[in-house]
Formats: sequence, structure tokens, C-alpha cells
Amino acid sequence: MKFVAASTRLLSLGLLANVILVTAGASTAQAQAQSKAQVSTDARQTVCTITINSTEERETFQKSLDPAKFKFVELTSFDGGVKTADRAQSPWFENACKAKVQCDMLVVSAHFGGIFFGSSGYQIPIDTLEQNSCSSSCDGILRKPKEVFLFGCNTLAAKEKDARTQDQYAQVLVEHGLDRAQADRIAETRYGAVGATFKDRMRRIFDRTPHIYGFSSISPSGANVRPALRRYFSSVPDYANHLRTDINPAVPNQAFNEALSGTSSAQTSGVSTTSGDVGVSFRKKICSAYDESLTVLQRTQIVADMLMGPDRLIYLNSAVAFLNRIVFYAKLETTSNAVLKKIANDPE
Repeated sequence: MKFVAASTRLLSLGLLANVILVTAGASTAQAQAQSKAQVSTDARQTVCTITINSTEERETFQKSLDPAKFKFVELTSFDGGVKTADRAQSPWFENACKAKVQCDMLVVSAHFGGIFFGSSGYQIPIDTLEQNSCSSSCDGILRKPKEVFLFGCNTLAAKEKDARTQDQYAQVLVEHGLDRAQADRIAETRYGAVGATFKDRMRRIFDRTPHIYGFSSISPSGANVRPALRRYFSSVPDYANHLRTDINPAVPNQAFNEALSGTSSAQTSGVSTTSGDVGVSFRKKICSAYDESLTVLQRTQIVADMLMGPDRLIYLNSAVAFLNRIVFYAKLETTSNAVLKKIANDPE
């Protein structure tokens, strides 16, 4: 009888244990299902913002877009909590890339002159954006957006003249905090023969974006552009539907043009969205110089070919950016040094 009683107790305990395990398993499965449901049901589109100078642009987007359909991610918040004085060296952009942030729209607010900078202390050079676009390490931010808004002077500038002379533009950059040598280089890129246009570089960086908006000359301040942005969003009441159905690289956004009439607003599209675009081959060559799968010698030879070809001036800034990444000339391989000496001795 004792054996039967003990067996009964063991059986009861076993059944109880099974019930607990089954219940726990069901609870875990239910929790996982709920978690997946929470992720999958958040079908809102993501607006990524890079707020380096004024906040008015971001705030206008936030007030104009339906929070039930859009969520916002400020990319400079990935700064790791650095002190204000250290923001210029903060790896916030690299951190955002590593976090695999996925953007449906990108909104940048900053001063611009070959580098995005401003009162916040954060900054990011166009060379860094180009490198990350080439390496595909940041596709969610640089290649996934359907629309990119670049609020800053000359973000989509070509080489055409405007109300300022080259010297006046350089002086403006100095007044905004850049040193004279850097300001002179940027002004030469904007107005002179050296370097690709800012517009072309943005088209290569955001190569898969159907609509890129910016300014071909002086841009309005955040406070002054706010009324125009309100008019724009009022003319496109269902913006989520606009992103799903109205984005065609071959068709300019007329509503945006009308809302920002009277400014130097401009728009374009990424090079990969336009059939037969010569910018694709330019991008391929520049990206080869950033290709870590190639040896330093191979990449140096690619840069040498750029600088010894007919488009050398267009490639110059990107070539300099590559050479700066080498850090010290003396650390190059002997064969790489030979290639660079060949460039230096080129009579042209």
C-alpha cells in the first residue's frame, strides 16, 4: 500500500510538473507571439532626422505628419552621451549605422559646405557619407529612404554662379566657424573647376532615392522655411499614401516646388534610379577606392587612374579623401608609393 501511495504521489507530482511546463511553455509562446505582433503591427513609416543646426524643420515634420502613420528617430541621439564639447568627434553616425536604423524619409538640418555642421556641435563630412554609401554599411539610412530633405545652403548646388562670389562664400563659411584654408577649398569646389558638384555627390550618396530635395544656393533659415513646409504638407494631406504611391524619380514633386517657390529649392534623384545615368560609372569608380576587399596597392592604382584621366579635377576631392584615410604617406607599401610618385611626376 505504501508503494502504491508513493507511486500515486509521484504520478501526481509528474502530472503537476507537466502542467507547469505546458503552462509555462504556453505563456512563453504567447509572450513571443505578442512581442512579434507588437513589432509586426507597428507599420508606421520611419522619418530619420539629423538635426545639427535649427530644430524648426524637424518640429514642422513632427507636427505635420500623422503620428499613427509615422515615427521619428533622431540619428544624432546615437552619440553615446558625449559631452557637448566632444560632439564634433562623436561617432553618432557610425553608431546609427551599426544599429541598422531603417529610414523611409531622411531630414537633415544643418549649415553645409562640403560638411554638415551647426550650432549643436555635431558634424558629418560629405566624404564620410560617400564612404558609407559605397560600403553598403549604412543602407538603411543612405539607400533605403524614398525621400531625402537636405536643409542647408548649396546642398544641391551645381557650379553655376549666384548672388555671392567665391570669396564672399568662403568668408561666410569662416564666419560660421570653418578655418580659412577649409573655407577656401569648399568655395573652390562650389564655384571652381575642382571637384564634383555637391548635387552630383548627393545623387551618388543617395543613389537609390527617387526624390532628393535641397537648395542650389542660399537656403532659408529654419524659421523662414517653416511656413513653406506647412503649405507643402497641407497640399499632401495623406503623406503615408504619397510615399507609397507618388514617388517616381522621373516626375518632379510639383507640390514641393510650389510650396517653396521664391527660394533656391531644387530636387533631383539618385543615380541608380535613372536609366543610363553616367553618374553610375562615376560612383562605381569612387566606390572602388573605398573597397576594403582590395589591397591598398589596388586602390591606390584606381585613384592614380582617376587623377591621370580626363576627369581628374572631378575626382580630386574624392581622391584626397582616400589618401587621407591612409593616414601617413610613409606607411604606404613601397609599390603604392611608386604609384603616387608617378602621379606627382605627371606633367599635366
